[in-house]
Amino acid sequence: LDPLQAALVRIKLPHLAGWTQRRREIAEAYKQGLTDTDAILPDFRSESNPTFRSYTIRVPNQKFTHDALRRVGVEAVLHYTPPVHHYTVYDEGLKGSQSLPITEKLSRELLSLPVTVELTDDDVRFAIDALRPLIGGNAQ
Repeated sequence: LDPLQAALVRIKLPHLAGWTQRRREIAEAYKQGLTDTDAILPDFRSESNPTFRSYTIRVPNQKFTHDALRRVGVEAVLHYTPPVHHYTVYDEGLKGSQSLPITEKLSRELLSLPVTVELTDDDVRFAIDALRPLIGGNAQ
């Protein structure tokens, strides 16, 4: 690390545990708020302890859902679309992988919800309330 990066890490490091806890709280709120919808939620092994860069779910109509959330201000993100094996940079190294049906299916379903520590409980509730009707969830 250069001195500037080291100084930033030194300032941020004491906050890491609190930030991680907040991300876990947000992920738990998403889990509770979306359990009875058509979304497929992540499932973690009991011995794991995720830190959540994002909360990624699978939804039936990804593009529609993503666009609708963005229109109302929810910073949902699409990752891995198109799937990596479609990038020309991998043509040589991934020969024979032009058809990866599971990967391609997932690239059409994955939607990442925000878990930034700046989100308030009201922000998270807003995202859940905006998402539920889009993915087969009635208002709670």
